[in-house]
Parts: sequence; structure tokens; C-alpha cells
Amino acid sequence: MRWISLALLACLLAGPPARAQERTTEGVPLRRDKDRVKMTPPAPEKPVPEKEPEKKTGKESPDKAVEKDPVAAAVARLATWPDADAREAAALLALRGPEIEARLIRRLADTSPAQAAGICFVLGEVGRDASLAAVERLAARPGMVPWFTEIFDALGKLDGANAVSRVLPFLRHPKRRARLAAETWLMSRVNAGHAARLASILTDRSRGARLSAFRLLSRGAPEEARARAFDLLDDPAPELARAAADLISSGADDAAIARLNRMVAGVHPRRSAYAALTLVLVGEKTGRRPFTPETIRLLLGDRGLRAVEKVNRGVAAIALADLGYETDDPAVDAVLDRDVVLTLLDTVGGKTFFKDYNSIAALARNRFGKLTGILDRRPVPELWRWWLEHRDTFRARRVLKTIPAGFTAVFRVRARSVAEPPLPATLFSTRPEDAVGPETAGKGFVYLPETDAAALAARIDRELLSLPDSPRLRGEGGDPDAAITVSLGNRSRTVAGRAGDLEPGLVSVLGELRRLRRTYAWQRYWDRDRYPRHDDFIRTELAFFTGDATEAEKAEHLKAMILSAFDDLTARTEREEALDILRRLPVTFTDSDAYALALFLSRESSLTPVALRIVRVLRKAKRPLVVRLLADWFERHPSPRALSLIQDLLAGLGEREIRNAAGSDRLFLRQAAMRAAPGVLEGDALERVLGAGLKDPAPPVRREALLALGRSGAAFAFARIAGGLEDPVDEVRSAAIEALGRLARPEVVPLLATQLDSKDTGRRVAAVRALCRTGIDEALPPVLLALRRDGSEVVRSVAASEIARLGMKALPGVSRIVMDAKEMPEVRALAVETLVRIGGDHVVDVLRALLQDPDDAVADAAALALAELAKKDAVPRLLAALEAGRNPVRTVAALERLSCQSFPSAKASELPVIYRGWWSERREGREEAWFAEALARRGYPAAPLEGFAAGRREMAAVPVLIRALGDPNWYLRANADLWLRRITLEDFGRIRRYTSEEEVRKIQDRWRSWWEKR
Repeated sequence: MRWISLALLACLLAGPPARAQERTTEGVPLRRDKDRVKMTPPAPEKPVPEKEPEKKTGKESPDKAVEKDPVAAAVARLATWPDADAREAAALLALRGPEIEARLIRRLADTSPAQAAGICFVLGEVGRDASLAAVERLAARPGMVPWFTEIFDALGKLDGANAVSRVLPFLRHPKRRARLAAETWLMSRVNAGHAARLASILTDRSRGARLSAFRLLSRGAPEEARARAFDLLDDPAPELARAAADLISSGADDAAIARLNRMVAGVHPRRSAYAALTLVLVGEKTGRRPFTPETIRLLLGDRGLRAVEKVNRGVAAIALADLGYETDDPAVDAVLDRDVVLTLLDTVGGKTFFKDYNSIAALARNRFGKLTGILDRRPVPELWRWWLEHRDTFRARRVLKTIPAGFTAVFRVRARSVAEPPLPATLFSTRPEDAVGPETAGKGFVYLPETDAAALAARIDRELLSLPDSPRLRGEGGDPDAAITVSLGNRSRTVAGRAGDLEPGLVSVLGELRRLRRTYAWQRYWDRDRYPRHDDFIRTELAFFTGDATEAEKAEHLKAMILSAFDDLTARTEREEALDILRRLPVTFTDSDAYALALFLSRESSLTPVALRIVRVLRKAKRPLVVRLLADWFERHPSPRALSLIQDLLAGLGEREIRNAAGSDRLFLRQAAMRAAPGVLEGDALERVLGAGLKDPAPPVRREALLALGRSGAAFAFARIAGGLEDPVDEVRSAAIEALGRLARPEVVPLLATQLDSKDTGRRVAAVRALCRTGIDEALPPVLLALRRDGSEVVRSVAASEIARLGMKALPGVSRIVMDAKEMPEVRALAVETLVRIGGDHVVDVLRALLQDPDDAVADAAALALAELAKKDAVPRLLAALEAGRNPVRTVAALERLSCQSFPSAKASELPVIYRGWWSERREGREEAWFAEALARRGYPAAPLEGFAAGRREMAAVPVLIRALGDPNWYLRANADLWLRRITLEDFGRIRRYTSEEEVRKIQDRWRSWWEKR
């Protein structure tokens, strides 16, 4: 029977037989002859009239071809990957084995991203070396980022031994989603053997790559990560510095604590701040007191609480809050009540945002609550008002060290078992009058007369343990996180730690209720007819929220409160906070809720903060009605953000709503549908929606459809975009050109090259940019031709800048233009600038030769380029250009950079004489010596620069040059940057004449960080 099973399996894989074959073989007896199955048809009783042959009008339709080809049919089913039908098709393909490998590899080139992901799965099961190369190429294809997991799984199956090494480079991917996919895939696969590769990524310029590498290193080689974490405490990325602090603090020993205390006393402010933050985390996790007296003194002084840097002040306040709360240090006590609390408040809600905010804000808010007793999440403006009101009488809370004998703690707590069936709630109290109160009727009551707080806590523990299902008790009333807290003045101490399992949802709804009370929405919800007395209303509502209602019921009740009272909130801040609460609540929004929110929105005249919050709540509703409501409002109040808001909403609603929006009579709805389609739709559905957009009478819709086609990378995109080049509207034609550049396929190059012959300058500029965006080698010759032959200076300038971005592969073509004397001088001058941007110091000899070029424009461009590279060969040519009045601004700037001297008070006619006199005296000197002397005149230390001035590349000069990066004179900053790159062979960003101060500071910080880590 084995051969019958094999035959049946083959039939299943081949798909259903054609109908004609069924008629021919019906009733035919089968006879076995050794290994063959022969069919012996009987003679027909009557001749069957033959049908007329069907007329063939060309090739068979694709649908019929797919029906006859089971492999093609299975591949077509992969378009819905990863649903069940697609996975079944993949399993059928995998059963065919390696014989279909070559065919699947060929199909990868013209499939949708989802189909390509399904093919990757199959290749991982049946593929060989050819599949490995194809899968790696697929990872570089646009639009494949959402399917990186399938690609990585395929690499793991095809090359298990080297899969980790193949995936590690994806940690440097520019898209965050791709990095996270690689990190997730690698998390369970990295080990100590990959530590070197991960450590090399820790020096990457991308903060996302560094963070992913560190997390993986912590997983695969924790000791190596711990050793490197100390050097990462001053990383420019705050999230990485915080991750390093968390890792160090999780297992810090005495040596690590001593090292951290020394780092707090170091010279680098940022490293000092994160070292102190790590010590805070050590104390939080271990209960130790890790700060030395010297460190505490630093935290109180100019290196901590009074530092210039906000992160240092914030961390110092957090550390001093812990120290002051737990200990009785007179020096800390002196600043705890005012300076520490004020700094914590400024850290959490100051007007100046700082990049390390997310690293320390939660810790600062926690310490602020611990010192002030304000534990709810009230808004920062209200905290400031509270501080201004109480700052003169405020006393920070401290831990109560001893509880006096005979002290009677007034304490009440309810505990309710969640056993089935639920038991009555039990009330514990130290007040005997509670036993006769109405709230104890029908409930268990335990009176605790102890006057000793420790005995009281022990008694509560015993009573709670006696209840059924005690580990799941839920505390209600008082402080929900503690069984008992004893307070004396501003000092308090929790003496019983049993809190039971609190339902997170209950805590969040009660917290939001407290926030709602501050906006007066609760009071506005008061039904005066039903509850004439406000106290009765408050008591009833509190009973509901602390009663036995489910979490969903409480959230829905709170939602009704906000919606009914929203119109009565007159203050903008109250409306904003009520909407924020509404957005956080775990509720579902009905159509009636959406209508109510739309009514609130209709009263806003523009996209104000309140209107934006209403839109966000409506987007959370995720109902088709919301699209129509928002469309009505945006039609009356158009906004630049409308398209992106509607786009996100449509993407969340799915395919059906995108199709409805694409057929809407509203222009911006159709535009938003085009934008949202590539991220949601695939295959035929995507083609139908974008195809309809290309036929839309409105040019903006056609433009969005073309750009969406370029982003999609679909197989049908090229032909559709090419048709857009004939659109009568310039805006649409430019969008088609941009979309072709995004496709990045070889076939787009000839089509884009034809656009360079257009009479429209904007069209030619768009074509140049699109060609360079493709990154394809074949795209370079047309752009070089545009640089040489185009009659527009704008097109040539754009071509030069875009060519420079292509890097070294453009160097030969640009060099030929530079050396060709038949080219126009202005073209050769542009090519000279491009040559320097590509080649840097490697093209100095070419530039020196061009100084003697007969064309002044070329020779001057070569001199300016040599000046940027700090080569004194340029000075004679620059002096001649200055005397002749050619390009005086750039020429003077070049002489300032070479001589490291400027004369702002001199007249323009005097500058040639001044610089020629300088040149006659200093022409025998070295460029390094000129720069070193200028630094010495500015007060920089001269001793470390002696070897540098003599032409030696000594690392001793590096600290001085890093300091000079912040000099007020632009030419000293630019020269310091240049010589740092030449000495160290490192590059952390270029400083030029017009580089902003903020960017200069960032570059300087990168150099400092690199130098301290050496």
C-alpha cells in the first residue's frame, strides 16, 4: 500500500485535476505493470462529436496558469502571510524539497513584502547556499523591515553556525523597528563568544545601536557588560547611561561602590552625575548607604545641588532626599526642607527641558512625594502653587526612628477576601467607636486596643493570616500600600508591611478619580434633584468606587462623569486634564460617546491643545463613525496635521475603512487613505486602492498615491508610477519622479534619465535627487552628465551636492570632470568642491596642480579647497584673488582659517596688504605652528602643543584641541576639529564656519567622551 499513499500525496500537492482530465479518465480501469500504472480505456460505443477548438487570443490568463501550476498557486496564497492559509501553503511548498529552491529565489524579485516573508520561511526549510545569499539580499529591499523576524529565522536555519554574526550588523540599521527585531531575535542566541562584536557596536554613532548592543551584551556576557558599564555612564544617550547604571547597581560590591564614589569626584560633570545616580540605585536595591562623607559634601556643593548642569542638580537632590529621609545628618537636614524639595520640583516640572529628563524624572517625582506626602500624580502647575503656598512653613518628612511607649496609633483598615464565595469584609480599628458605626453592620469587626505600635502590627498580621485565602487579601481605605503607618509630626514609619494583592485597575481608577476631583468635574456631575445635599452625593459616589462593583463598571462610571460634566469646565487646564484622564481609562467608546466628543470638538475654532486631546480620545475609540465626525470638523477647520491624524486613525481601523475613505467625496480623506494604504494593504487590495487614487481628478490625491507606490515597493509599482510622469500637473509629475527614486530598482534609471532633458528646472532637480537616492551604480553617469551639461546653475549645484553624498564610488567620474580643460570653468569649480567633500586629504596633489589652471574660477576653487584642508600652498592664489576682488567673502574666510588671525576692524581695501605682510613673514612656517601660536595667544597651554607645532602627530595635543573646539573664533574651532581628525583618525562630526553653537557643543562632548574612555 506504500505506493498508493505516495500517489495520493502527490495528487494532494499537485492540486485538484483539471475537469477535462476528469472526463477522460472517468470509469477507466487501472492495471499495474511492474512499477507503472497504465490506463486501458474501453472502446466507445458511439463516436463522440469533437468540440470546436477554442480560439486562442494570445497567452493564457495568469489565473489559468496559476491553476495549472500548483507551485504558483501556493506562492500566490503566501500574499496573506502570516495567516493560517499562507502557512498551510508554505508547508505544502516545503514538502516539495530543494527542487523548488531556484524557482522561489526567482520569485523573490517580484513579490510583495508579505509573500517574500513567506518564501523566506520556505527557503529556511528547504534552501541551500543560494537561498542564503537571496535572503541576505532581501533584507536590503525597501519595505521588508516588518518581516525581519522571518528573514532572521531563515538565516538561522540556513546557516545556524554563523546566523548571529549575520544578524548582528542589523543592530546598526537606521530604523528603530529593524534594530528591535534584531535585538529580540538575538536575545536568546548571543553568548560570551559574541562579546567582541557587541563591544565594537558600543562605539557606534547611533545611540539606538549602542543601546541594543549593551542590552545584548548584558544578556550574553554579563561580566563583560558590567566591566564596560562604568565607561558608559557618561554616554551621550541618556537611556544607555541609565541602562549602565541599572546594571552596575544590580550587583555592586564594595570595590564597585568605591569606584563610583571616586567617579562622583571626577572632573567630568555628566559622568559624575550618573555615578551618583548609580549609587542611589545601589542604596535603593540593597538597602546600603553607599555614599562616603566626601561624596555627600560634593553633593551639597557646586558639584551637586548647586551645579550648573541640571542633571547634576537633579541627581544630587534625589540622593540627598534619600539620605535626609533615612539619616539624621545635620548638613543634609539644613537643605532638605527647602533646597532639596525645590530642586526635585524643578527637575520634574521645570520650564527648561533637558535631555536626561527621562532618566531621573521618575526617581525625582518619587522622592518629592516621599518628602512631601503628595503621592498622587497631580499636575506640575498645581505642585508649584502648593509649594509657593507652603514653602515658608514646610517641613520634609523623615523616618520615625523610635516609637514612644504608650503611643496609641489611630488606624483603620478594611480587608476583604476574594475567595469563592466571597466572605464579608473585615474592619480592623484602634477606635472602639467604630464597632457601633453603621458601616460595620453585617461585617466582621476586630478591635485592636494595643498601645504599642509593634504589637499592633503583629496583631494585624495574625488576624489577616486567620482569614481564608489570606495571600490574596485586598486592602481598602487608608494607605493601600501598608497595613499601618505611625506618624509623629513630620516623621512617620510604616511598621507593618502586609498590603495584600491590590488590583492594579482599581488603584488606577481611584487615582484618576482623585485627579478628576481636582478639576471640579466630580462636583459638576452632582445631580441636585436626586441628592439635594452635596455631602450625600459625595458619600454615595465614594461608596460606589470603594464598593464591590467591577473594575469595568467603575471605569465606565468615571467616563460618564467626565462626559456629562465637561461643558461645565471653564478652565482650559481642567479640560485638558479631564481629557487626559478619559484617554487613560480602560473603557470602550460607543457611538453616542463619539457624538458627545464631536460636540465638544465643534466648539473649538482650531486645533488647540484641547481640540488635539479630543481628537486623540476619538482616535482611541477606533470606530468608523469617528472618521466621518473628524472629517466634518477638519473640513471646517483645516490643519497641516489633519492628514497625519486621519492617516493614523485609518491605519488603526484597517482595510475596510481605508477603502471607504479612498472612495469618499472629501479630498483630504482620500489623501489620508493613500498615505495609510501601504502600511495596511497588500497585493491586489493595495493595487486597487492606489490605482483608484492615480485616476482621481484631484492632483493632491494623485500625488499621495504615487508617493505611496514608491514607499510600498510592490511589484506593480514601477509601471503605475511611470504613467504618472505624463500627468498634466507639475506637482504630480514631481511626485512620480520622487517615487521612482524611492523604488531603487535598476529599471527606474533610464526613465529618470529622460527627465533630465525636460525644459522644467524643477523637474530636472527632482530627477537628479531621485537618481542619487536610488543608490544604484547605473544612476551615477546621468547625474554626472547633468553636472556637466545642464544650463541651470541650480541643477548643477544640486547635482554636485547629491554626488558628494554617494561617496568614493563617485570619485573617478568627478576627477575626470575636474581635469578636463574643455569643460566650463564654473562646472569644473563645482566639481573641485565635490572632489574635496568626497576625497578629503587624498586629493591634495590634484588640488595643488589645479592652482596653475588657466581658468581663474577653477584655480580659485582649488585654493579655497586647500585652505579648508589647512594647506599653505593656497595662500598665494588666495592673495591674488583677494587683490582682484574675486569672491572676497570666501577668500577672506579662507585666509582667516590658514593664518588663524582676523582683522574685523580693517577696511576691505586694507586686507590684501595686511595678509600679504603676514605671508611675507610667515611663509616658511608650518600650518601646525601657526595654529599652535594662535592658541597660545588665546591662553591655551603651550607645552602639550610643542610636538604638534613641529609636525609630529602626538596625542598629548588632543586635550588642548578638544578644549579649543569651544573657542569663540570659528577658525580656531574649525582647525581644532581638522587636526583632531588627522591625529586620532576619529570623526565625530565636522565643524565649519556656520556650524551652530549647539552642534559644536555636541561634537565637543563626543570628543571628550571618547578621550576619557581611551
